[in-house]
Parts: sequence; C-alpha cells; structure tokens
Amino acid sequence: MNGIIKAAMTGTLVIWLSGCAQSSGVLQLGPDTYTVSVHAAPARGGEAGARKQALTEAAQQCQAMGRNILVDNLSSGPSTHLPGGTANVAFKCLATGDRDLHRPTYEPKPDTVIRFR
Repeated sequence: MNGIIKAAMTGTLVIWLSGCAQSSGVLQLGPDTYTVSVHAAPARGGEAGARKQALTEAAQQCQAMGRNILVDNLSSGPSTHLPGGTANVAFKCLATGDRDLHRPTYEPKPDTVIRFR
C-alpha cells in the first residue's frame, strides 16, 4: 500500500512539473520601464511558450495602463535548471506621441565582446 501511495505521488508530481509555467510577474525597473521573466515546461511550449507568455504579460501591463508597449530587450533559451525554456523581456509602456515610442530594430547580442584599452 505504501508503494502505491509513493508511486501515485511521484506520478502526480511529474505531471504537475511537466505542464507548468512560472512567471516572475511584471516588475518595475524605473519610470515607464518594466521586466518579466517566464519559465515554461515542454508541455507549455518550452522556450517558445515562455517567450509568448512573457510578451503577452508585458503587453497586458501596458494595455491596462492605456499605453503602448516598446520592447527594449527580448532574450530566451533553454532552461538551465528545469526542462523547458525561459524568456526575459525588458520593456517600456509609453503614451501615444511619446518621443521614445518608435519602431524597434532588433539585433542579436554578440557572443563575444572585445574591448581595447
């Protein structure tokens, strides 16, 4: 009987961990500037699912404020400690007409930075 209970609890834990996504929630970094981080298990889309959820939460934050979203930085990749993927979004919520509200140009960050001193 004890073995059956352990097996049931282990199975429940595996199912719970495989289907979840965790979010930091939107955190304010400064005036009009926010960040959100999300981890998504493989069953929730992994890296792509984390990216989608993070961008959705960011957009909802700005929409709730009656403002427009401007993504400053978007990074995602496989999780280092759990199965699945992670995404981090740094963004601003800006009013229509704000001089900083412009079409973003995204470039991947370099793998190596060389500095001459």
